[in-house]
Amino acid sequence: MKKKNKWVAWVLSFLLMATYMMPSDRLNIYAAEGDGAFGLITINKVSQNQSSIQPGDTFGLVVEVTASKQGEGNKVYISNAKATGSGLDSSKTNFSVSETEEISGVSESKTITISGLVYNGGSKDIEVVVEVGRSLQTTSPDSNDTESYTLSAKSSEDFVDVLTVEKQDNLLVKTGQTQNVEVKVTNKGTFTVNQADMKLALGSKVEGVEIKTSTATVKNIKSKETKTGIFTIKVSEDAKAGVYPATVSVAGNSYSVNIQVDSSVVPSALEVSTSGSKIYTPGVASEVTFKLSNVGQRDAKNIRFEVVNSENVSIVEASNVKRLDIIQGKASQDITMKLRVNSSFKGDSVPIQIKVDYLNSSGEKEEDTQYVYLSTSASSIASEVIISNVISPTDTYGVDQNFTVKFNVSSKSGADNLKISVKGDEGIVPKSQNLFFVTKLGKGETKQYSVTFAATHAAITSSHPIEINVEYGDAKAPTTISQYGSANISNPKKDAEGDEDEKLKGKPKVIIGEYIVNPTIVQAGENFELHLGFLNTNSKHTVNNLKANIKVIEQGENQTGNVFTPVGGSNTFYIDQLSPGETVTKDVTMYTIPTAKAKTYEITLEMAYEDEDGNEITATENIGIPVEQVTKIEAGDIFVEYAQVGIETTLSTTFYNRGRTDVTNMMVYVEGEGFTVENNRTFIGNFKQGDSQTYEPMITANQAGTLKGEVIVEYEDAAGKTQEIRKPFEFLVEEMMMEEMPPVDGEMPPVEGETPTQGPVSKKWILAGVGVGVVVAVAITLVMLKKKKAKKEEMMLDEED
Repeated sequence: MKKKNKWVAWVLSFLLMATYMMPSDRLNIYAAEGDGAFGLITINKVSQNQSSIQPGDTFGLVVEVTASKQGEGNKVYISNAKATGSGLDSSKTNFSVSETEEISGVSESKTITISGLVYNGGSKDIEVVVEVGRSLQTTSPDSNDTESYTLSAKSSEDFVDVLTVEKQDNLLVKTGQTQNVEVKVTNKGTFTVNQADMKLALGSKVEGVEIKTSTATVKNIKSKETKTGIFTIKVSEDAKAGVYPATVSVAGNSYSVNIQVDSSVVPSALEVSTSGSKIYTPGVASEVTFKLSNVGQRDAKNIRFEVVNSENVSIVEASNVKRLDIIQGKASQDITMKLRVNSSFKGDSVPIQIKVDYLNSSGEKEEDTQYVYLSTSASSIASEVIISNVISPTDTYGVDQNFTVKFNVSSKSGADNLKISVKGDEGIVPKSQNLFFVTKLGKGETKQYSVTFAATHAAITSSHPIEINVEYGDAKAPTTISQYGSANISNPKKDAEGDEDEKLKGKPKVIIGEYIVNPTIVQAGENFELHLGFLNTNSKHTVNNLKANIKVIEQGENQTGNVFTPVGGSNTFYIDQLSPGETVTKDVTMYTIPTAKAKTYEITLEMAYEDEDGNEITATENIGIPVEQVTKIEAGDIFVEYAQVGIETTLSTTFYNRGRTDVTNMMVYVEGEGFTVENNRTFIGNFKQGDSQTYEPMITANQAGTLKGEVIVEYEDAAGKTQEIRKPFEFLVEEMMMEEMPPVDGEMPPVEGETPTQGPVSKKWILAGVGVGVVVAVAITLVMLKKKKAKKEEMMLDEED
């Protein structure tokens, strides 16, 4: 055992002597081959220069190192210091050493700062490496040491649902401009977000729209704070106006936004018109010139113009289709065709359907359907009734959006038994009264009408005609005239699918397809008939168990009850089943309370029904009922004072407004033969409810006997209609009294057949004649005053009754 230990001691002594005698460069190589314990450098500590970092932050590391044991007097140099890891962007890093890169002596410490590190939000675990060499010029390290370190940081996972982009208005940009748009980002977390990187991208490529600045950086967003990221978008002049989907990405999440392109340039749009002065005779082929106008500012190209043949109109001697290469913006072009109106056509204007398709400035195909109306020879014949001032809506309406068509009906010399009906094209249904009856239309009288319509899901995207028909005269062979309005409807779902989509198919809709009020204007205190048509607008599915309640909220004066109440029935309707497209009608008699004010009242129909699967559906429809108060103007007895031929006397009567409304433009006058009236026409004007008015013109009889006449009252009622009252009267006229004078100076009047003698007249006879005249006049006056007083007392008693 002692011998073996002796040999070990000799080997160790030999190795120590060999090491001492080896060159110094061989010493470094030996040290470089060792691990940390025997290397030239050791990492003691790693720390951050920021307590906590977030994605996007730039930070640094502080590294403390110590030289390992080596021969005294040897020197080493720090040649590199770096940090690596998937969560770092170290492309711009550098390092610095306190004082100098040289480390001399044994166990000397140095502080190294690694700066320019950027945290990307990935893994927090990194590796720190410090390399050393024997000289500053070394290209490869003689030794290094590595230390693992976990960053004090918030990773991308910590930001999930912290930064959000709330729903906001469209990002609005205009053609021909480069504009900035703002997107709001909100910090919903409990800590401040140092930096948020946002990115804007279009959902798909849009011609003429370019996002020039697609990224935005927002810094220091406090908890619950909202800030904006700014992006730049360039839009060309030719970009198509519209709304385009885009996304904003932030903190790993994407949010939908819309970029809305508005154009100050009107796109190409074609309109068709004709000259309205030409008259077309049914059965005779005539040329018609259509004017095709581009009302937009962009060119329309590859234009196809088609006149649709129908039972009333056909194109002859040529094709019904014309093609044009281009119509520039704000330009027009004439298209001439020869057409024939069906010889059996009886209307005064015939509608012609025109289809136009073309390529717009973006190269996309545009299609449109329009109607023009040609006057026929029937319209050149003088008609007693005229449809005029047809006002069609100018906007474009979607499904279930109400629109109104207005028109006037007038008569030149008066017409009786008018039936006015207004109906829409396929898929266009009335939402207000569309059938009117007028017993009499006075000479020169004009009535105004308006009918509200809406498109159903069956209506296609097109311009739809609205037909106005008026029948009047003999009920067995009425005269008919017609006129047309139009409405533009947009229904993309119908265009794309050819029918209602599945969701709408599963939920049928019931509307009031028609309603008629008889009389058209309801009198307060009287009954009226209400005719309702319940229409199932769905083309596929049935409606079951429909229940409709009539509801009127408004009341009369002093809360005297609902304005309308059903008579002899309930305010509820039941319909077992409504087939697709079917209309079921219901009639109800309604009573209007006497105190109802003159205006149009709204009746609400609350409906509840089931689809084929038993799902309950509710809907509400409103209809208008015009009400007018009863006008009651009465005339009292007519008195005429004692009348003689050629002598003025007084006619007297009193008028009373016993109705519930005021009347206007009231005028009173007298008509008759055998007498004249001074200041005949008296204009009273407004005659208020409860008022009375006395009428006392002076009349002069032109002949003796019993004369007859009428006192006439004309006025306008609350509905603006002219009304007339005639009150007949008669009075007795006596011959003018020719009184003989006594002889002067006491002479007797001459005997018949004798020649009177000349001489003075006696004063006695003169005084006697005057006395008799006075007595007669007083007697007549007393009799007339007594009669007049008796008549007035009788009239007052009638009023009290």
